[in-house]
Amino acid sequence: MKFVLASSELRAVFDAAHRYVAGESSVHELNGVVSYARTLASAAGADSAVLSVLDDWSCMINRRWNEWGLESSPITEEAFQAWLRQQLVGVGPPS
Repeated sequence: MKFVLASSELRAVFDAAHRYVAGESSVHELNGVVSYARTLASAAGADSAVLSVLDDWSCMINRRWNEWGLESSPITEEAFQAWLRQQLVGVGPPS
């Protein structure tokens, strides 16, 4: 059951990322989806690798969003989009 939950939550993250890259979503939505997936995966006792991936995504989103201007190493929209595209290689189209 752990794997199914983690897979479902990761699929939601990838779908939101596809929408973001297509210009159909915002960094705010992507942040919410990743945060929600991280919370559910943690509560479900997901594998540490899944949690690590979600933490990496959260870190990159924070670097792009830089909501409060406190990020010591923010990234540009172009760099963030390139990173997202790299993460989506092999994931397939959104469901």
